[in-house]
Amino acid sequence: MFQILLFPTKIIWKTISFLGRYWPYTIIASVIIDLMYPEDTLATFKFFSPVWNVFEKTALYFGIYHLGNVLAILAAISLFIYFACLIAKSEANKPEWEKIKNKEEQRERAQQEQKEIERKNAEYIASKNHPCNAYR
Repeated sequence: MFQILLFPTKIIWKTISFLGRYWPYTIIASVIIDLMYPEDTLATFKFFSPVWNVFEKTALYFGIYHLGNVLAILAAISLFIYFACLIAKSEANKPEWEKIKNKEEQRERAQQEQKEIERKNAEYIASKNHPCNAYR
């Protein structure tokens, strides 16, 4: 009885998840529901999804036979793209003075490292271990 009530709920939830605003989170929730109730996952997607053949061919190509695994892979890829876009957006929205400040800090750090390398080279040349000082 519970499964009969759950099936329409799953169809509604999948519609919301694929058309919703927060699609990365709802895809993950959809994958979790699919993994919890695998017996009617295939029926739901064959009835509902216009891209069923793409899922099926992708699964067979990669040797994945459970639709939840394909959706989990797609959710992971979409989350990666989502967070990459968030990072790019946050970098693009930084004020110009902050970008200039970061560049100046990197330049100062590089100059300090270069001075440290030159100091170590001068110490090595002045030391007794340097080949030029072997005959002194």
